Amino acid sequence: MIGFTRSPFFKPLLILTLVLHFDCLSAADGLKNAKLCFKVGAINSTIYNSRGINEFPKNRANITFGSFFYLPLNDRFVFQPELLFARRGFSANGTIAGNDYTLKRSSDYLDVPLLVGYKPESFMTLFIGPQFSRLLHQTDRFSNDPVPLTREYQFARDRYRKHIFCITGGIDININDVLLVMRVGWDMEDNRWDDNDQTPKYKNVWYQLAVGIVVF
Repeated sequence: MIGFTRSPFFKPLLILTLVLHFDCLSAADGLKNAKLCFKVGAINSTIYNSRGINEFPKNRANITFGSFFYLPLNDRFVFQPELLFARRGFSANGTIAGNDYTLKRSSDYLDVPLLVGYKPESFMTLFIGPQFSRLLHQTDRFSNDPVPLTREYQFARDRYRKHIFCITGGIDININDVLLVMRVGWDMEDNRWDDNDQTPKYKNVWYQLAVGIVVF
């Protein structure tokens, strides 16, 4: 599974998603029920399977936005590639060299979910599928940090994973081309490669609530 998330594979997947967006858009005249949509919303995220943290981490609320293409395969099934910006994060306490610190982390991702949907009702679609995430930027804020040089040395040793394989699913409710979007997602891989046990090693989990509109 790790092999699918290395950069030689992630970039073609991103290109494929963009091609699907624009190729399907150019063929819209022949796809009567195909729809281009945009959404914006909130993410409540935390972490699981964590190491290097003293106690249960706290959730953090962040943002997500992007576009997706809704492509019906038949009366019941749809394919929906998405291209999203998402910020995930958490707050937690840790210990380095016998000294406690508090960390607030925000991580910006480019997410590429490739979802298959089932429509039990005309206004409702249930989704599940893989997601490929690219880490764009990460910000750490510390407090109660008596030995910043020691902490900086330990965190500088971390080899963060840039490409992460995830599983995501949820439900869309469509009311007059206004969408209520609910998602949950889990990372299937740790946030970093190395085994440095002084700093947090974990997988992300998040819950998303968004509002979308059908452009055409």
